[in-house]
Amino acid sequence: VLGVRTFDVEERSISIKPYIKGRNSARGTVSTIAGNVFVSWRCENGQFTIHIKSEDGVRKVIYLPNGEAYESTLNEITLSCAM
Repeated sequence: VLGVRTFDVEERSISIKPYIKGRNSARGTVSTIAGNVFVSWRCENGQFTIHIKSEDGVRKVIYLPNGEAYESTLNEITLSCAM
């Protein structure tokens, strides 16, 4: 449901692609090779919002439901898109 997967072990990279079908929200922490990753997402009023926290230096590729992809090494990030 949270969609967290290890992308590249050596680079401490993960991908995040939430599975939203039939759900309005989800939140939790996933243990990865790059450390613990907290993900919280919700769909509300036609808007999808995702909030992610990870350890410093973790490369994240985040896929939004509208098809856009973002890459970030920030330890905390929030993204939104229209549904």
